[in-house]
Parts: sequence; structure tokens; C-alpha cells
Amino acid sequence: MKHRSDLIKRAGAAILAAVICAVSLGVTAFADSGTFRGTVTAAENGISTGGIEIEVYGSRLKYSKNGLNRYEHYYSKTVTTDSSGRFSFSKPTAKVLLHVKTDTLPGGTGISGETLLVGGNSDTLSLSKVKSISITPLNGGMGFNVTPKDASGNVIYAPVSVRESFSANMSRITYNDINDVKISRKITATAGSMNFSRTLNVDISDCTVSGKLAKLLEYGIITDAEKERILNENITDTAVAEDERPQYINEQTYTAGNFMLHYEYGTPCSDEYVNVFEDVVDTFFCRYGFDEPYHEFVPGSRTQREKYYHVYLVSRGAISIDSDVAPRAVSGRSKKIDVNDVTKGGYVVIDPNGDVSAFRKTMSHELFHGVIYRYTGKNVASWFEESFANYAALLYMGEVNSPMKTQITRYLKSPQYPLSNISLYRSRQYGEMLIPLYIHNKMGGVATIKKIMSAYSKTSNSLTAISNGLKAANKSYTFGKMLTGAADYGAFTKSHKLPGTTVSAKIGTNARRTVSYSFTAPGAYSVSDMTLEANSAMYYEFKAGSAQKKTLVVTVETPEGTADSSYNLIVEGKSVRIPPRGNAAEFVTFEVTDFCAGGTKTAVLTAVNTAQKSSKQAVFAVNAYVK
Repeated sequence: MKHRSDLIKRAGAAILAAVICAVSLGVTAFADSGTFRGTVTAAENGISTGGIEIEVYGSRLKYSKNGLNRYEHYYSKTVTTDSSGRFSFSKPTAKVLLHVKTDTLPGGTGISGETLLVGGNSDTLSLSKVKSISITPLNGGMGFNVTPKDASGNVIYAPVSVRESFSANMSRITYNDINDVKISRKITATAGSMNFSRTLNVDISDCTVSGKLAKLLEYGIITDAEKERILNENITDTAVAEDERPQYINEQTYTAGNFMLHYEYGTPCSDEYVNVFEDVVDTFFCRYGFDEPYHEFVPGSRTQREKYYHVYLVSRGAISIDSDVAPRAVSGRSKKIDVNDVTKGGYVVIDPNGDVSAFRKTMSHELFHGVIYRYTGKNVASWFEESFANYAALLYMGEVNSPMKTQITRYLKSPQYPLSNISLYRSRQYGEMLIPLYIHNKMGGVATIKKIMSAYSKTSNSLTAISNGLKAANKSYTFGKMLTGAADYGAFTKSHKLPGTTVSAKIGTNARRTVSYSFTAPGAYSVSDMTLEANSAMYYEFKAGSAQKKTLVVTVETPEGTADSSYNLIVEGKSVRIPPRGNAAEFVTFEVTDFCAGGTKTAVLTAVNTAQKSSKQAVFAVNAYVK
């Protein structure tokens, strides 16, 4: 197709987008249903309604169930309004999508609907002058949305040019004050002769030092030379002791399988800790059959290997670990493999804090790091090992505890970052446990998890390891299916149930929302030029605010030649319903026919970029309205 929307044009770069990975229902193509006659009217005097180009798309019904219809659209023709604003065409299908080319509108004006799904034979669009532009932050302030409005404050669609600039609260940034840096982002939008600006604060408080420096460099606040200068200001000796494992005067030990628990005589609740330790070992290695880590990590090494994997109980504050921001007291830590001296192998340090419930989670999580090292033979990406270790804790506990819920919520509320990138929100990798949890539930259980960890031994890339492990388990399992499935799973599922268990791992309905839009009356909402990073997802929630029966229409637009991202609308009424994803298309429309308090109360749009390479970003736009 030779056409492309104005919103996508403004995105600038050549971008890949949209593969839809699930099997769809059969195609339903509507027959020609006569002539459509439309009119573009002017809400104010002095606006010409002639010469406006409108693209016409035919509709294929790809899914219809439970009050949800999904249409995929194909280009049919372009029509132009006459001097009176009238246009007409022979309908290619019973329902057609009208897409107004906003760059053909008179300067400084906007249309009531950029895209409009119509089923009848006539309709009217209203043309208004742009009186204001709303600039709002999206996705934790990392993105923004620009929405032109008319004199009454209604959303309209118009050509808008946007520029942005960044500034910081200090001219010379040093290593010691980098945590105090505040960044301001000025967005200026222009429509015709109208200019509107807004200054937004960019929150990088959760970033590591490397993450902060990367953002400051990206925004042009510092140069490469300044970045090196800041890092050099804090050069420290990073050498570690020859053996930094704890030493006890009155040491007590307990052995289970190839694991040895060490603790000091007199440690409170030691009997309970020993029982948990033994139970975790029994669960992982007897019940689920994981390989025990003998420390045989380096093939061909002649170094004498230890027989046991060691677990040490150390009281809080006895030692500290360094982060990029500030020291923290130990609650649980797994010492990674030293490939130059495998006699050290790996070991775990845990704080016996008296809370046996928290100890169960920490013990199972930390001990599973040793299992991961056993399969991979090396240290792996932080997001991978933390998410899979959290999955293992769930596998052992059978339920999600409060810290896990917090971690999952944090992950789902910052999904614009790729799976493999944790430089900004460093704790979100724990919430990414939804990925191995989805694989366990939908793609072969523990057997597939083992194959993924084994596949990591032959690659240095976590996403490649997942892809190869899935293929080894079943040729039909792919990275794309895993990511899109997990996005739907995390976006709307109330509970995650582990097959073979009787305990439902309850996540909670609020752990899935990033942006929420409520419709209390007929209206429109647009999300324009949203950039979706590779191997990541976004969620948008629409909530009905009226008991009256209405129809919610959500149209998603991507560039032609879509390749790596897909979209789904998940509706909730009396139960959770997740429809299969359809084929890629430049325009996809979701129609919820009973959008009200008595029927479908909530709809969540999930947008997923299934590309593995970080350079493969996707851009999409959303037009939603209630009629």
C-alpha cells in the first residue's frame, strides 16, 4: 500500500512493527453493501471543507465472541470531499473504516475522528479549529501524548509538529551528586499558528549510576568525555577477599543432598530454618528432578571441585553488599561462579530474620541460583537469573507472597523497557517471573525450563537461550508466542495456577495496569506515536463509567510492512476472556458491543513487540471512542 498515516509519518525513523502470533478464526469478508455518502461539516465559520482526502478500508471480521469483534482492514480507495464537504463511494464491505488524511485538512484545524468504523450508509465528520493542545506524560513520564482539542475541549485530530528539549538542575555534575540530578523535559507542539508547551519532570531516581549516565548522555546534558570524568571520580579497588565466605567460631552444619547449611550456634529458629532448607532441597531435586550443582561448571578444568553447595546464615548488618547507588544490608545473596577458581563455586548467604515465611521464599530463591549455574555453566543476565529464581520460589511455595506481588506490579507498571534491559528499574527483573511462569503453565512445565537453562550454556544472550530452549522442547514453541502470551497472561489474568498443584498463585487485578482511561460518556481518546521497545509490552486499560449499553471502538494503527509486534484486546465481564491474536495488519479495530457497567466493565489493550534485537523498535497509534 502506498499510503501511511500522519501520526506514523511523524515518528520519523524506519521502524519495524507487528507480527501476530496466535491462530485466528476464519476470515469473514463482508459483501458490498451499496453506496456510502458522507459529509464533512465545519463547526466554525471560515473553514473550508473541500479537498479533504479520506482513505477507505474494507473490513474482515477475524474474531467474534463474547461481545468482542476484531476487524482487520485492507486498503480499498481514496476519496476527496467536494467544495461542500461531501464525498461518496461504493462500499467494499458492509463495515468500512474511514481514515482521514489529516495533512489535507486546512491549516490549524482538526477532525472529530481520524479513523471511524461505520456500518451504515451515511455519516458526518465535524471539522473544528485547534484551540488548545494537551500534552500529557505516559508510561512513568518516559513518553508523552499530544492531543489537539477544539473550543469545547473535545479531542480532535490535526497535523501537529512536536519538538523537545532537556535541561538539568546543575551545570557541572559529579559522581557524588549524580543522585540529586533533576531533569526537565520541555515539549513544544505546534498546530497551524498555535504553539503550546509543557515542561515535564523526568524521574530517574530508580536508575543505577550507569542508567543515570546513559540518560544524561542521551538527553545531551553530558558528553562522552564528561561521562568518563564522572566515572573516574569514583574509581575504587574492586578486588575481593580470597574467600569471603563467613567464618563461625561455633559453627553448626546440616547436609541435605549436595547442599550444606552453615550457621552459628544459638541462631534463633535454627530448627525451623533447617526444616525449610531440607524441604527446599527435597522439592527441587526429588520432586521436580533438577540437577544438583556439584560445582562442575568448567569443562576440562583440573581444579579439585568441592562436593557441596554451601548455604550460610548471616545476621543482618554483619556484612554489606554494594550497589551502584548505596550499600544495603544483606537479606539474601547468591555468590556467582568464579570461572578462574571453581573450588569456590557458588554459595548463598541468607539473613535468618526470624520470619520463617519470608525465609522460605528467600531460601528457595537463592538456592535456585545454584541450580541455574549448574545448567548454564556460567553467570547469566541478571534479569534472567532473578526472574527464574523467583519462579522457582513460587514453584516451591505454591503461592505469591506480598513481596512477589509488589515485584510483579512494578514490572507490569514499567513494561516499556525490554526484558533484557534493567538499567533503569533495577528491581523489575524479579517481577519478570511472569515469563518463566507462563512458560511453565503453557509451554511444557519444568522440562522446558530445564531446556532453556541448558541452552544458555551455548550462548551469551538470554533471549537466544529462551528461543533455543523453547524450540528444543517443542518446535511449535517460539519466542514470539511466549512473549505475546505472557503479555496477555500478565495483563488480565486474576490468578496464575501451577499445573499439578492445588494452590492458585493469586496475583491481583491491579497488578496489570499502566495507563487507565475511563469513558463516562461518548467521546474519543488518542494515543499517538507510541514507541515500543524490542521484547517489551505496554498495556492500556479502558473502563466503562455508565450502566447504559454502549460500544467501545479501539483502532490500532501501525506502519505498513509490519513485522515484530502484535495487539490484542482483552475484555472482562463475568469472567476473563482472552481472544486469540490475529494476523498483522496496518489497521486493526476492536469493537466491544456491550461496554457498560452491566456487561463488559473493563477492556485492556496489550501491545507487544516480539523482536529480540534492541534496535527493532515499533511505533503505533491508538484511536478509541465510545458511541
